[in-house]
Amino acid sequence: MPSKEGSDVLLHHSFTWTSWIHFAIHLQTFEQEHESARMSGIFLDCDALWLAVYFGFIAMSLMFMDEDEARKDYL
Repeated sequence: MPSKEGSDVLLHHSFTWTSWIHFAIHLQTFEQEHESARMSGIFLDCDALWLAVYFGFIAMSLMFMDEDEARKDYL
C-alpha cells in the first residue's frame, strides 16, 4: 500500500489529470471515503470493489505521470 502522502498525491493527480476520461466516480465522495478508510485504519478491510477502483485510479495516475514525478520519495 502506498503511504498516506503517496496515496493522496496519486489520487489528486488522477482527479486533476485523468478522471475526465470516464467520470466513473463522484470525486468528492471517493476522496471522503479514502480519508475515512485511512483515518479508521481499516483500509485493507474495505469493500473489494472500492479497492479495485482505488487501485485503478492510482495505476492510471502513475501511467500518466512523468518519470521524475513518479519516482518521488513519498511514492
